[in-house]
Amino acid sequence: MTRLAHRQLRAFSEALLELYAPASGADFPAHLFRVIRRFLSCDFVCYAEYVHGQNKKRITDPATPEPTNFDVFDRYLDQLPTLNAFFSHRTESAAKISDFTTLRQWHRTELYNSVFRPKKLSYQLMFMAVHEYPQAGIAVNRSTRDFTEDERTMLNLLRPHFVQAYRTSRFTAQVAKSPAAAGQGVVVANGEGRILSATPLAELWLATYFDGFTAGCLPAPVLLWLKKRSRHLLNYDELGNSLGSLVCGNNGRRLRIFAESESQASQHRLVLSEEPAKLSAQPLESLGLTRRESEVLLWMSQGKSNGDIGKILGMKERTVCKHSERVFSKLCVENRTSAANVALARLGQEARYKEWNEAW
Repeated sequence: MTRLAHRQLRAFSEALLELYAPASGADFPAHLFRVIRRFLSCDFVCYAEYVHGQNKKRITDPATPEPTNFDVFDRYLDQLPTLNAFFSHRTESAAKISDFTTLRQWHRTELYNSVFRPKKLSYQLMFMAVHEYPQAGIAVNRSTRDFTEDERTMLNLLRPHFVQAYRTSRFTAQVAKSPAAAGQGVVVANGEGRILSATPLAELWLATYFDGFTAGCLPAPVLLWLKKRSRHLLNYDELGNSLGSLVCGNNGRRLRIFAESESQASQHRLVLSEEPAKLSAQPLESLGLTRRESEVLLWMSQGKSNGDIGKILGMKERTVCKHSERVFSKLCVENRTSAANVALARLGQEARYKEWNEAW
């Protein structure tokens, strides 16, 4: 392996930061193209997925308009020496066309003259994740000069990171498309809390439920919860509380985060769902109220009128008014708004206590 210059290593490091930035499965090829062009000069890039040697997906940069001559490409696929190296010999290192044939021989093939010659592409550097399913690969092409050993080295260094990002994008895409994922968000993060992939809905919920959320990083309470899971093989904490899911939120809504990955996995797969919070009037009894007064105050805090509260609780509106007057007196407030604020503050304290309890 050649020794890379500081400038090349810096370009590669910047490319890795781009590669591990959150991206959905559908955006992965375009995301990858931006990464490749950070450290490799090329005229044409192609991302492809193969199953049993047959092409199942192909995306190019610049984009190739339909209809294309890809059917011709598939017809002469066996004439591409780099692809043969991966299919036949399970080669893992990046390969160049010039590793297997001379430029003159390459120019004589039907594949070159039908597909590559119109774009004036004589040189190619390619690698493929041969042990993945589907097998995914990236090929960079240019017209004026062959790729150097430094460029091969940089593509080889990218390969394991490409494989990890490819697995992450496929997982996110599969979960997001499943029927059970309707109305759910998906996040994949590493053990340090860096978000590798996230659906837009998941990012929206993290920003909504966690103050100071920074894109690309799990909120501190979520990371703490994951670390506690990793230290308990049975997914229960020292008090017997389940560590299988994390619940947070108040004011009538809450976010549930469920970990699909094993507790000690190096990569965490999280499924997020928003659900109505279960309203309980019991915490309001600590304000010195009776059960009925607490129930009236609870629905008052949810913006319900006296008539609505009467229908919900099965009592006359006049009775609701009497309970309301006693609530105002006991809370030392003058109106519904002030009473509702007191109730919401008490319910918020209770929700934070429960959230803390579940996290610990």
